[in-house]
Amino acid sequence: MKDIDPELKYCPECSDEYLAEIIHCAVCEVELITGEELTERLEARRKKLQSRSLEISPDDDLVPIRRGQLPEMQKLQQLLVKENIGSLLVGDMGTCAKDRFGNTMGHPTNYDLQLKREDALAASEIIEIEHRKETHLGHHDDTNGDFIFNHAAQVAKCPACGHTFPTSKNACPDCGLVLG
Repeated sequence: MKDIDPELKYCPECSDEYLAEIIHCAVCEVELITGEELTERLEARRKKLQSRSLEISPDDDLVPIRRGQLPEMQKLQQLLVKENIGSLLVGDMGTCAKDRFGNTMGHPTNYDLQLKREDALAASEIIEIEHRKETHLGHHDDTNGDFIFNHAAQVAKCPACGHTFPTSKNACPDCGLVLG
């Protein structure tokens, strides 16, 4: 990152730089932070990264945090390396192909991503943030997501767009979401 000017503001998500009087990032739509706050956050991140280790010893208490196919787990593993979090991929031998005599053949189809228990929460948060970035869920409005379509009610509220409509229709007339 370029030099941080304490007089300017920065987006905490995309790191775009703004004039001091601007309040929100034009791209991410989040509140900006001052250059001083960004410097403090970067220093805290640097210290956090230094406190972690990629090394895993036989004495470490390991926990599985994700299970999936090898390419997906390798991608997550590389993401964690960037955050200085060590991990292991452990194949589930029960998912290997078997011959007609029940002997294991080939490689497992599923792997567990395991890491130190003390890194599990941070790793889960990192993976969740990456998932939101990749799926663009970070920009998804889920304020109406807790509404339930009730056929017995007179009206329903669409969980996708918030439009209110009669329950005699099973799809939202505004956005087209099929509910019933």
